[in-house]
Amino acid sequence: MSTEQIPVSAFHFGSGYTSIGPKRYVFYWNRSKFPDAPGLMRRFHDAGMHVVANLKPCLLDDHPRYGEITDKAVYKDDGPVITQFWDGEGAHIDVSMFDATLARLYHDLQTARARQAATAQQMKMAKDKLDAELAKSQAE
Repeated sequence: MSTEQIPVSAFHFGSGYTSIGPKRYVFYWNRSKFPDAPGLMRRFHDAGMHVVANLKPCLLDDHPRYGEITDKAVYKDDGPVITQFWDGEGAHIDVSMFDATLARLYHDLQTARARQAATAQQMKMAKDKLDAELAKSQAE
């Protein structure tokens, strides 16, 4: 950037930055890779940079609620367009054709997944801390 005099106007958070385990079902902030989100955004803003999230209107075909979403979606053609994505095949969801109920269901699903992943991460961190404290007390 300024040191190398390379013009940069934006940082793109791709889905590889947001995966939960081996799957990329939702956009989830990965705190192990980016622990200080507000500080990072402030530094980007201070540098005059925009932040872009890589969101795709696609649902992987092994998603737990795939059938529920694709059955309720309205398509311009005969059905969902299935293509290869990161970890398997997925259906393009035409979000311009969502009805309000489907849009709410999809949003609630994404929110629940993100909360579940955050809880799992917090539990792992707490377990790791307890394991370290136990190991330390046993060593003494």
